[in-house]
Amino acid sequence: MNCSTPIPGFRSLARCLLALACAAAGGCHSSDEEKLSSYLEELEFEAPLESATCIPVGEFRVPLAIRLSDDPREPPTWMRISFLLFAEVNPKDRSAVEDALQRYNGPLRDAVLRVCRRTGPDELSDPRLSAMKARLADAAKPLLGEHRVRQFIIDKYVSESL
Repeated sequence: MNCSTPIPGFRSLARCLLALACAAAGGCHSSDEEKLSSYLEELEFEAPLESATCIPVGEFRVPLAIRLSDDPREPPTWMRISFLLFAEVNPKDRSAVEDALQRYNGPLRDAVLRVCRRTGPDELSDPRLSAMKARLADAAKPLLGEHRVRQFIIDKYVSESL
């Protein structure tokens, strides 16, 4: 997986969107359009995509007991989720994160399993898995470095009944 692919034509896309927005709003004054256009050109991204590196964290297969109702007498539904986990980092932090992955492999895998088992059925049905990734970041950042990991990427996610 390569996270360093730049977005082609981003600035021209932004200008086209600006022109469409101005046309839809009944037109912009020339000076307002120029100010907004120059602002978009000068806009600095905190972490541009071109500077991202993905580090494989591991492959996970986690069996889960999901309760579909609040009734404790009803048996849980068993399922398994499988996915590949990647950490998106700044290239200058790559070696530090790789070292931390080696050092804290066991605790990190335990944290991932714990987060997955505490994830509810509604969160597992989210196509972006936003809540699960946020909890993964909260659990893993103390091990890998608070400001080294930008986000976690879940790839090849599969959920199946057991």
